[in-house]
Amino acid sequence: MVTIERRTPRSRFAILRLDMLTTPNRLTMAGQAALRALGDGRISAHDAVWERVPLAQAQKTAHAAFRAALRAGNYRSNRAPVSKIDAAAEIPLKLVQRKRASA
Repeated sequence: MVTIERRTPRSRFAILRLDMLTTPNRLTMAGQAALRALGDGRISAHDAVWERVPLAQAQKTAHAAFRAALRAGNYRSNRAPVSKIDAAAEIPLKLVQRKRASA
């Protein structure tokens, strides 16, 4: 998701954010390098923020950031590997009776 907002109501500059936290993916090193090529900003595997983008170029930069983030090889799955559960090694659950509320 890419968002654009003005720094202040009458500012000539915008803040541009690319958020990968809303997706099951994260940026690879190649993806981070592609976003760094767009301009000076804070880039991580999960998001990117450009603080002073000229308002006239904000739409163009947002489109370029979105395309760079979705290019093949620039992102990968962020899901943790699931380990196998050994059902024989599990501890049996104890049932505990609920206390009744007194009126």
